[in-house]
Amino acid sequence: MRLFDLDYDPFTGEKNKTDAEAIRSALTSAKKKKIMDAVGNKCEIRGCKLKAQEVHHIKLVSKGGPNVGSNLIVLCGYHHNEVHSGAITQTKLKGTVKNRSEKRKKEINKILRNRKKVGTEKSSSSTSQAFDYPSFV
Repeated sequence: MRLFDLDYDPFTGEKNKTDAEAIRSALTSAKKKKIMDAVGNKCEIRGCKLKAQEVHHIKLVSKGGPNVGSNLIVLCGYHHNEVHSGAITQTKLKGTVKNRSEKRKKEINKILRNRKKVGTEKSSSSTSQAFDYPSFV
């Protein structure tokens, strides 16, 4: 790592993700909805009865945070703002996620595992072609 290397965070020394890596790591809205459904569409902060609005990465994607159940927590808008203001610590969030029921952990992990591999999609068009494409090799 060089002194002014923009690929690395100057304070932590961790490699920053490129925009493409961050986009590829993002959760789809469908998965977020399924995760919120899995926790009963309620904020996971103990004692909160407000409706779920966000699936929050405890360790941010831009800082290398993965899309795994132990790094995701469902929050209402109020608690999501509290997290970003620093009023709720990562330690508290990790403790909340750790105390999830085994059934809920398995359900969230199943949602996250169920994904298509990029580049493996099959074309819906016919496999027979009307003409041969030229070779540029």
